[in-house]
Amino acid sequence: MTLQKLIEQGVVNKFTGASLKQVVQRLNLARSYLNTAKDILEEKGKNNQNHNVVIYTNIYDSVRMACEAFLLLKKCKAAITNHHKMVIAATKDLISNTDLDNIFIRLDKMRTSRNDIDYGVDVRDLSNQAVVQAFKDANTIFKEIELQIEKKNPQIKIKF
Repeated sequence: MTLQKLIEQGVVNKFTGASLKQVVQRLNLARSYLNTAKDILEEKGKNNQNHNVVIYTNIYDSVRMACEAFLLLKKCKAAITNHHKMVIAATKDLISNTDLDNIFIRLDKMRTSRNDIDYGVDVRDLSNQAVVQAFKDANTIFKEIELQIEKKNPQIKIKF
């Protein structure tokens, strides 16, 4: 879907207030969240349910921030209503790489799981497999966003 269609549908709003430097800073912050998740995973192992929850939510937040940075690069921001959902949906539509469709579906499921964790009463049981898959998906999305940035700005080299 085109950026114009997303604007017309109210999924995103035009936003020209972010510089390329700020986009890169946002991506670096997102990467810090992912690295924190990786550090906890490597240090504490995958067999502690509380650690799995912390790792999983950090991975989700890292991907959401990377997607927000990508949208800033496209000179837009996701709508305020259902913001996280719109961030993922708009990024998926603007990247338009069908090879990533299943990853974006899993990211949306991560969003709902993260909402249950943050706002629900019952903390979900997260399997080691779910955490490892989330980490793999996050790295794939980060690499795709890196490619998109380099296409738009070949002078920028961001290595995740």
